[in-house]
Amino acid sequence: MSAHLQPRQWQPPAYEHTTKDISKPSEPSASTNLTFVLIGNRIFATDNPSRTLYHLSSDTLSGKHKVISIEKCIYKIKDVEPPRYEDIESAVSLDDDTKGARSTTSSPVKSEGKLSLLDVGSASPLDHAPRVTYHRTEIYTIKKPWMQTIGDTVVLEGARKQSFKSAYLVSLPTQSSWRVCTSNEVWNPGKLADTVEVWKIEKKSGAWTWKSKNKEILSLENNVVSQTNDNNERNMKVVGKVNECEMDLLVSSWVARIAFEAWKMDQEPMSFSKFRRLISNHGSARAPGIYG
Repeated sequence: MSAHLQPRQWQPPAYEHTTKDISKPSEPSASTNLTFVLIGNRIFATDNPSRTLYHLSSDTLSGKHKVISIEKCIYKIKDVEPPRYEDIESAVSLDDDTKGARSTTSSPVKSEGKLSLLDVGSASPLDHAPRVTYHRTEIYTIKKPWMQTIGDTVVLEGARKQSFKSAYLVSLPTQSSWRVCTSNEVWNPGKLADTVEVWKIEKKSGAWTWKSKNKEILSLENNVVSQTNDNNERNMKVVGKVNECEMDLLVSSWVARIAFEAWKMDQEPMSFSKFRRLISNHGSARAPGIYG
């Protein structure tokens, strides 16, 4: 049999042992189809509610906090060295299964942020399988502008190299829509013309639609704010193509727009519908009024 007809011997592919960083997903496809949920100070995705993706310094929907810090949760799979034979022998005796047994609660995993049982599960100290660890890093700070501007403005200050230096949401008095602009300099109300508009937020049929400069739909969100129908949950579905840096800005801008609505509602006087609801809940026929 000739050499070129000799069957090749199959060999398995080489095993590559790496430490994966699950905080940096691959380049998203044309349709991301990722739905974010904001409850309290946690933002997570509907496909994995137990994992916090973004952490807020305060409850945005309350409207009580004028400065809100947004932190991104970065998860990593950490390899753990297998235990030595001496450690296993001292932990579990061969004569008595309960003698010298150690606690099965795992030791705290190092993290810059506070750990949550929703994020990191417990593991046996003798288990040397890879473990998921995470830390939080600040990406943006949301605040009101230090100088009054024409219309409504919400400022986002970038906190790391991967973030924009500054970004802001602007809504003119004659418009109900918002514009999201970015800049490589610290926010300055006198240099609004030097910024770059990246997205536009339009309100239609009680919902907000985020669009790119090419008028392509980027994300959709509902219009439920605090104290409305007793619903303190917000949702935003990302349907467009964005990279990691743009996703951080998109989520932060979403929180900024919600924060503005909460600030506005907290400052407004009591509406007639709310006043009527208080009367119906606390009033009585003999003693009418909210203290009846």
